[in-house]
Amino acid sequence: MNGPWHYAEAERLVKVSPEAVAAAQVHATLALAAATAHDVSRSSDSRIADEWHGVIS
Repeated sequence: MNGPWHYAEAERLVKVSPEAVAAAQVHATLALAAATAHDVSRSSDSRIADEWHGVIS
């Protein structure tokens, strides 16, 4: 699991049902933490940056 995966999982859970919102919030928080820790805007690892761009676009 990585940041882009958590982001995609949060989006999926929100679409599944209103009851899944709490779990979606956890995944969104983990995605934010991963993005902040990795600093995608300054990433030298283009693979991870590409994953992020693929998920958020």
